[in-house]
Amino acid sequence: MSKINCAYIRLSEEDDKNIYSESILNQIALIEEYAKKEQIEIHKKYIDDGFSGINFSRPAFEEMLKEMEKGNIETIITKDFSRLGREYIETTYYITRYFPKHNIRYIAINENYDSNKNKNDVDEVMIGIKGIMNDRYIKETSKKIQEVKKQETEQCYYMGFIAPYGYKKIKEDNGKITLIPDEKVKNIIQRIFEEIAKGNTRNQVAQNLNKEKILSPMQYLEMTKSKNKIYYDKWSSGIIYRIIRNQIYIGNTYKRKSSKKNYRQKKRDYIAQSKRDIILNTHPAIISKELYKKANEKIKINNEKNNRKKEYHGRLEGIVKCGECGEFMKVSGRKRENNKITFSLYCSNGKNKNKDCNNTHIISTKKIEDIIYFKLNEIINSKITEDYIIKNVTKYSVNLKKYKQQKEYLNKQIEKNKIQIKKLYLNKTNNVITVDEFIKQRESLNKQIEIYERQKEELTKEITYEKNKNEIIEIFKEFKTKDNLMNYLDEIVNEVIFNKDKTLEIRFDFCI
Repeated sequence: MSKINCAYIRLSEEDDKNIYSESILNQIALIEEYAKKEQIEIHKKYIDDGFSGINFSRPAFEEMLKEMEKGNIETIITKDFSRLGREYIETTYYITRYFPKHNIRYIAINENYDSNKNKNDVDEVMIGIKGIMNDRYIKETSKKIQEVKKQETEQCYYMGFIAPYGYKKIKEDNGKITLIPDEKVKNIIQRIFEEIAKGNTRNQVAQNLNKEKILSPMQYLEMTKSKNKIYYDKWSSGIIYRIIRNQIYIGNTYKRKSSKKNYRQKKRDYIAQSKRDIILNTHPAIISKELYKKANEKIKINNEKNNRKKEYHGRLEGIVKCGECGEFMKVSGRKRENNKITFSLYCSNGKNKNKDCNNTHIISTKKIEDIIYFKLNEIINSKITEDYIIKNVTKYSVNLKKYKQQKEYLNKQIEKNKIQIKKLYLNKTNNVITVDEFIKQRESLNKQIEIYERQKEELTKEITYEKNKNEIIEIFKEFKTKDNLMNYLDEIVNEVIFNKDKTLEIRFDFCI
C-alpha cells in the first residue's frame, strides 16, 4: 500500500460560538487550495466536528493515528497548529517528536510551517510559543464559559438539563430560562413534606406512594438512564430524602452541583448539597420555608433514631467489589448500644429489586480485614524468610548500581553525539564538508541517539522494577503486626471480590 496525504480538520463546540472561527467547509477549501498550489494530492480527509482541542480523544484523529502507526500516512495538513490541538505539551510532542519519528511530513498553513523545508531554532521556538498560546486560549475560554454560566445562574437562569420533579422549565420572552410549578405533581411534593413533618419515616412515605401507584420521578420525567449511575424506578427513602433536603422547593437555586479544579480535568467533582452556594428567590416556591424547616428537623431526628452512620473513610473504601455484578460495594454503618460504630458492606444492585444482581448478602468490614490479614500473615511466614530478604536485597543493590552506571554511560554517549552534530553544522557552514556529507553524517548520529534513547527507556524500566521490588521486600520485612500491615492495604491489595456464596477472593498487587 502506497502512503497517502491527509487533511485533518477540527471544529469544536466553542468555535461555533466564535465569530472569527472558520467552518469545516472553509478549512477544507483552504487546505485544498494550498495542496493544489504545492502540487500535493489529498487522498483522505479526517474530520472531527464538535470536538475540543484540549485532548486527542477524538474519533477521526484516533482513526488517523492508527494509520500513522501502520506507516500508511506520508503527509498531514491542517489549517494551523490549533486545529491539530490546543493542549501545549501533547500538541508539541506530535509536531516535534511523533511525526518526525514516523517520517510524516506535517504542514500548518497559517503558520507557514512545513516540516520538509529547512528548519532552524526559530521554527522550534515558534512551535513552542504557538503551543503555549493555544493552551492559554483553552484556559481563558474555559474561564469565560464558567463566568457566563455563573452570571446566567445569578440572573435566575435555570442551568439544569432537566427540571426537578415538581417543576417545569420555561423560556420567558426575554430569553431567560426559569422554573414554574408543575400543576400535575406539585401536590405530591407538598404531600411528601407534610407527611415527613408529621413524623412519618422516609420508608413509610415511599411505600405509600408505591402502593397508590403514583409515578416516581424517574417514570414521570421519562428519564434516560446513564451509565455507572444508580436509578430508582420506584419511590425509595433515598428519593424522599433528596426531595426534603432540596431548597429548590422553597424557591432557591443552587449555583453548581459539580466543579473542575482545572480545565484539563475530564470528570467533574460532585459538590455535596450542604456545601453548594445558593441564590435566593429565583422562582416560585412549592412549599413554605416553615414546612421545609420542620420536615428537615424531623428527618434529622429520625436519622439519629436509626443510629446509621454513612460516613466511612476506612481501609476498604474503593477496594471491595460484588462478585456478581462487578460494582463497588457500598458501606452502611450502625451505632451500637455501647456507642461503638460498626460498618458493613453490601451491593446496592443486590438490594435493588429492579436490578439483576443476586448478591443480597452483607459482610462486616472487620471480618474482611481479619481475612486479609490472615492471608498476608500466611504469605509472610511461608514465603518471606530472613534469607530470602537478604538474598534479594543484595541482588537489588548490585542490579541497581549496574543499571545506573549503564544509564550514565548512555547519557554521555548521547551528549557526545549531539556535540558531533553541532561540529558537523559548523563544518558545513565553513564549507569544510558538503551539504550531502552533513546530512548523511547527521542522520547516522541521530539514529545512534535513537538507539541510545531506547536503551535508556529499557534501563529506566529495569531501575523502576528493582526499586519497586525492594520496596515490597522492605514493607514485608518491617511491618509484621496487623495494624502496620493494614495501613498499607492500598499498596498491597488490588481488589477484594465478595461472592453471593459469601466467599472472598483477595487479589494482591504483588506476586511472591
